[in-house]
Amino acid sequence: MSDLREELNETGQLALALAPASLREGYTAALALDHRLARIASTAREPMLAQIRLAWWRDRLGEDVALRPRGDPVLDAVGRAWRGEEDGLRALVDGWEQMVGDAPGIAEAGHLAQAKARCFTSLARLAGQSEAEDKAALHGRAWGYADAALLSDRRDGICADYLEKEAALPRLPKALRPLALIGNLSRRALQRGGGALMGDRTSPLAAARIAMFGR
Repeated sequence: MSDLREELNETGQLALALAPASLREGYTAALALDHRLARIASTAREPMLAQIRLAWWRDRLGEDVALRPRGDPVLDAVGRAWRGEEDGLRALVDGWEQMVGDAPGIAEAGHLAQAKARCFTSLARLAGQSEAEDKAALHGRAWGYADAALLSDRRDGICADYLEKEAALPRLPKALRPLALIGNLSRRALQRGGGALMGDRTSPLAAARIAMFGR
């Protein structure tokens, strides 16, 4: 777990701190995988190389746990905590693949948002909160748009598209408080015109409020 936590960004670290102990590995695996995929999609010098690396993750997540290679802390954690829900993580691979290449825009942001929505619905099921799947998906969509805006030179259009289409985020059960933190910080970033989720001086106060009250 310590190796995985080191792979998370500041927002991921804060979200993990809100996770119930029984769900911590599942949350950590998802957030660490997303961070890996984002790095692949955003830093590869050649789109073909990024697509090859993303395809490796898609293939591993689609095969039986017993057939997967051992030793990668993210893949090992997925095998322990995500059995039966890997489609939610494979969706992340597909979503990030849309961000590979020149100038991802509104359409690509929508694909990433849908992928992160599927990941959050899977997390809701893993947490025993199936009744909150649709609400969790809305938080995932906000996260997807915020990440897309952060990486695109069409930031204004992506932010405007999200804010025109999406209503205020619903409250989530306490077991899903990590998703509420990510979703609400994402929406807040989009309202600011894009940028890092913890990107301004009042972000820590906003994060503390969400951690306490869920929104």
